[in-house]
Amino acid sequence: MLVIIAASFWTFWSMQDVSWTFRGFLLALLVPGLLYYCAAALIPENPEDTTSWRDHYFSMHRRWYGGFGVWGLAAAASATFNLGMSFDHPARLVHVVAVVVGGIGASTSNPRVHVALIVVLCWMGIGTVLSPAMEPGWLAQP
Repeated sequence: MLVIIAASFWTFWSMQDVSWTFRGFLLALLVPGLLYYCAAALIPENPEDTTSWRDHYFSMHRRWYGGFGVWGLAAAASATFNLGMSFDHPARLVHVVAVVVGGIGASTSNPRVHVALIVVLCWMGIGTVLSPAMEPGWLAQP
């Protein structure tokens, strides 16, 4: 989650030259707002009272994965509306993975599926950190 938050805020550099409208601004703010929602879903109100992190995970997984899927849609919409990002831009893979992982994670309670989803998300995070494309303004590039 921390890598996703860092990468999401890093991509805001791409929006420095946007001709802002109020709707575009709200759409852009929806992206970090949904990340906050996801982070808040992961952390219980009183973490010290949590006796089983596994039980906590499965009690909130629909909220987190649902929020993550909506985050993918919001990020895609913001990139399209604010940056005019083409549909074949490499960042679209992140949007698609977020929506697919979010939908699968929210719809199942199968522990094996969730292990696979966490592995996918970890690889996505590692790929993001190691990607040479993550330079300032990379989303605004064609």
